[in-house]
Amino acid sequence: MSIESVFRTLYDRVNMEYGLLFLMLISASYMIWESFNFRIGQAATFPRLTAGFVVIGTILLLLRPILPEPIYSFVAKDARALDVSEDFEEQTREEEDTEPDEVTSLSTVDRPIPDAVFTTLAAIGYVIGGYVAGLFIMTPIFVAVYTSWFRVELWVRGVLVAISVAIAYAFLTVLNVSIDEGEFLFTGGLL
Repeated sequence: MSIESVFRTLYDRVNMEYGLLFLMLISASYMIWESFNFRIGQAATFPRLTAGFVVIGTILLLLRPILPEPIYSFVAKDARALDVSEDFEEQTREEEDTEPDEVTSLSTVDRPIPDAVFTTLAAIGYVIGGYVAGLFIMTPIFVAVYTSWFRVELWVRGVLVAISVAIAYAFLTVLNVSIDEGEFLFTGGLL
């Protein structure tokens, strides 16, 4: 059994929506838990409210199949802020018309692992790297690796990396958030 067939089996059997919802539920629950460790009580209000709304919404979405009708129609209602263009609808119809026996690659750039797996691993690496060395140094590295994976043109990569450095620098200076400090590297700050 090849690696791609293992990924294809997992991709077919695991519902990505429920995986994302469980991840959101765990993250929001952790935010609520950690907000009780804040020294300033007023500073905990925003994380608690935000995480509380996320927990309630996530639970409603997870329990959507068993909700009574009035609540179900509120939760599952298709609220479109923008109209879907005819081109997108036509493309969706063409994708639905393809035969299920037809084997398609899980990677849009012909890589050995699916794009969703790479994106997940890259995001986890970004968070861990940000904890270890600081988000200021990890942000341009993440952008460079991510754009390289998807084979974005070199000049576009350079522009995106420069924009990511500018955004990280704005967080550092304007918002006075110390994202240049890591827990193990650059503990005194990079800048």
